[in-house]
Amino acid sequence: MTGPRCRRKHRPSGRQGQSGARASKHPTPETGWTARRGSVAAGGGTEGQDLPSQFKLRNPAAPAGDFVQLPVPIIQQLYHWDCGLACSRMVLRYLGQLDDSEFESALRELRLTKSIWTIDLAYLMRHFGVRHRFCTQTLGVDKGYKNQSFYRKHFDTEETRVNQLFAQAKACKVLVEKCGHRCFCRTPDYQGHFIVLRGYNRATGCIFYNNPAYADRMCSTSLSNFEEARTSYGTDEDILFVYLDS
Repeated sequence: MTGPRCRRKHRPSGRQGQSGARASKHPTPETGWTARRGSVAAGGGTEGQDLPSQFKLRNPAAPAGDFVQLPVPIIQQLYHWDCGLACSRMVLRYLGQLDDSEFESALRELRLTKSIWTIDLAYLMRHFGVRHRFCTQTLGVDKGYKNQSFYRKHFDTEETRVNQLFAQAKACKVLVEKCGHRCFCRTPDYQGHFIVLRGYNRATGCIFYNNPAYADRMCSTSLSNFEEARTSYGTDEDILFVYLDS
């Protein structure tokens, strides 16, 4: 999932999965997500942690730890630009922290409008007291994006705002880390989008995710296909991990 703003021009690659389940009301260990600019991952632990059995929809034939599928609810985006906010709603509802009026109040307080970057979502998680870790290869705005059609329209106004958020992150207790490697693969058809990762199947090499473009399904794709999209130029290889013990 990539892009600071979401443009729903293409259907997601990968095969369709089963419908999303209801959100768990119990506390859980860890989730996350990736996009851009970013994506959000609701899935297994990122630091070798394993999910308790009650939070796994396990394939009986798979060994423990080889199959994880979290019951993250599916919430469809309302516009072409709000996929990141829809992903945030999914994660907060899964954590049992989503109140619509509080969410709208947070958007006003953080001044989130129609241009959403992953750093915005990290601040949103911090606002709700959700433990998180934002990994990106670019601490700020990549000036090379100015010539990308996806970024061009709002680049000048957004550059200062986004760089300021990165500069203030530590003081605001927003955890940001520089991760990944520079990608020089540039394609002209980059489209930004956020998704929520919710599980994986180690045996088949696939991941499960919620795509806010859809209201009625969980999706899946191969890990190689996901990595190709996640590391393409324009994404900054952003991943926002969310810890479910928040």
